Amino acid sequence: NLFVSEFGNHMIRKITSSGAVTTFAGSTFNGSVDGTGTSASFNKPLGIVIDALDSIYVADQHNYVVRKITFTGVVTTIIGTNIAGNTNGVLALIAVPIDTAVAVAVDDKKVITSEATRTPGATPELLSCPP
Repeated sequence: NLFVSEFGNHMIRKITSSGAVTTFAGSTFNGSVDGTGTSASFNKPLGIVIDALDSIYVADQHNYVVRKITFTGVVTTIIGTNIAGNTNGVLALIAVPIDTAVAVAVDDKKVITSEATRTPGATPELLSCPP
């Protein structure tokens, strides 16, 4: 299976090897709701990565968060507070503001997100947390 973020339609799509396309998580309405499958909502999902346990991590750009989707479609927020902000460092909790999340990477020890910054002259930052 191939998973892609559909930025303009606020959803994560699943494409099977036979070419069938389905909505795995999210809906056509933007929002920031954790939930399962289409009961969850995103606001401009962008960067996406899958870990060794088939969990999907999504940079939910306009919600200023990183979301985790299990292989069963359960969506949870793991980094960010839905409020834009700038913070460097290692996170133990999600309660830290990040600016516009654009990319995400994961290994067995941490999830890393890169954020764009809207502050002129500021450097984009990296954040990490346990998966």
